[in-house]
Amino acid sequence: MNKILLVPLIFIAFLILQGCSAYESDTDNVAHLSTAKPTPTPTPTPIPTIQSLEERANGLTSQGACEAEGGQWQEVGKLQREACILPAKDAGQPCTDGSQCEVACIAVQRRIEAGSKATGQCQQSTQRFGCRTYIKDGVAEPTLCID
Repeated sequence: MNKILLVPLIFIAFLILQGCSAYESDTDNVAHLSTAKPTPTPTPTPIPTIQSLEERANGLTSQGACEAEGGQWQEVGKLQREACILPAKDAGQPCTDGSQCEVACIAVQRRIEAGSKATGQCQQSTQRFGCRTYIKDGVAEPTLCID
């Protein structure tokens, strides 16, 4: 065979062998990866949610559960629907905004003009029926009546 043809032929054979050996190496890695155990994904720690006193009261749907939480089972509103009424721990405390109370900040004065500066007291319980003037940011809101 001619030496001129032999050199390119050897080079081509070399490239073919290199390609085969790389292919074997890749399949070895794939086989190795497929037998590897997956890393478990850590379970995120749940963020505790803060449930308002009213949400807690609304979630108590039986007299026994209500009374076990220190509440009173009552018929409330115009429809006299049975509901759990929970007492507020901060009842009667002075306030200027509902964010300072478990339930709401309500005006103590019976007749107070909406928009005037005011202080109030934290509401006694989760019972929201009746007419009340709520205090927000130290200002009386219009009186709200809930039947």
